[in-house]
Amino acid sequence: MESVPAPLRCFGECHAAEKYTDDGVETVTSVEQRKVEHSIQEVVSVYKQMHSLPHTTAVFTTMTEPTLLRDQHYQYLKKGLRHLSDAYECLDASRPWLCYWILHSLELLEEPVPTAIASE
Repeated sequence: MESVPAPLRCFGECHAAEKYTDDGVETVTSVEQRKVEHSIQEVVSVYKQMHSLPHTTAVFTTMTEPTLLRDQHYQYLKKGLRHLSDAYECLDASRPWLCYWILHSLELLEEPVPTAIASE
């Protein structure tokens, strides 16, 4: 029997509380952040509506729940901490940011940073 996977974090009820707040100081960045959050919310709303319909409707004949390929993501992120492909060469100055986002992704996946990589 398959176990039911935990719902994705972004579909949790508390996710709305995590939206960006500019503390009353509007900047170009805060305006863009709100635009991104709004566009994502539209997609999430449509997804939630579609998945709240009875499973007998025709829309479910071609749809499946998204699956987080945890191990594949973990392996990809670990590889990115050790070596970035030539395609990232133009982003060499952004390496600290790439490391930050990789480490943040590992944190969201609740995966440890391998000791050998952390010591480098």
